[in-house]
Amino acid sequence: MLKITPPPASVGQFLTATEVTQRLKVGKSTLYRKIRNEGFPKPIQMGLRCARWSEDEIKNWISQQNEGKAA
Repeated sequence: MLKITPPPASVGQFLTATEVTQRLKVGKSTLYRKIRNEGFPKPIQMGLRCARWSEDEIKNWISQQNEGKAA
């Protein structure tokens, strides 16, 4: 049974896997590895075959990664 997660209260832009991989400049397998191992935000299930990522969560994760490199 698929668990459909409702979108967050502050609805912003949602990105497809392809859009996320283009922003990170990685492949899809690397994207899913980052979800498993590096705390990358999980997608929001919007339907049986529809998963999207919150653009705000992606931006926050990227900024956290950049802060970690600067320290």
